[in-house]
Amino acid sequence: MICVPIFGRDLEEVRSRASVAAPSCDLLELRLDLIEELSPSLVPKLIGEMPLPVVATNRAPWEGGAFKGGEEERIAILEAAVESGARYVDVEFATKANLKERIGARAKERGARVILSHHDFEATPAFDELKGLFDEMSSQGQVVVKMVTFAQDVADFIEVFRLYPIARKRGVPLIAFCMGRHGCMSRIASLELGAHFTFASLESGLDSAPGQIPARQMREILSLIKGSCES
Repeated sequence: MICVPIFGRDLEEVRSRASVAAPSCDLLELRLDLIEELSPSLVPKLIGEMPLPVVATNRAPWEGGAFKGGEEERIAILEAAVESGARYVDVEFATKANLKERIGARAKERGARVILSHHDFEATPAFDELKGLFDEMSSQGQVVVKMVTFAQDVADFIEVFRLYPIARKRGVPLIAFCMGRHGCMSRIASLELGAHFTFASLESGLDSAPGQIPARQMREILSLIKGSCES
């Protein structure tokens, strides 16, 4: 599955971009922290206007996001998204334990899935460190584990990809790839290794992380790969 991050100034711009993205993807990630006129009352309207299932993300600044309020407010907005029907809710692994438990309980009540995420915007750690982090993250309940690092060269995403056989053996849904110029193809290759889904941008210039490929291009590449394998 392909997920496209959606953000904008207001409800109208978000709605318009979601409509354009829908034919090229399977999920829409609502980057609530990047919506300029965000308010708790706007969240149900945003979720209700989306043409595809929603991943609700309200990224903290210490994890590369732009949310300007406090942690209690940030999590309350995610709770509102879950209450409004978001299928997934992204919660940073470094979030305080009591807040993770709170949003996890709310998600369970509403039938939503928690994506427990970790992002390294500077480098890709050695495999032993990656595996240790995966072990810790995957032990925290029925979650989708998301681990995204920055590739300084193409060899880095091989280290990240070594997590997939472990996740598959344990039955843990995993999203793992690399950001940056050297990691862009790992976003596509991760699907072939069993990624729960991957991320692509609506178009060039509307990416929410370095190295995102426009969704239409990603679809075309995946189609070519499938055709080559079948011929």
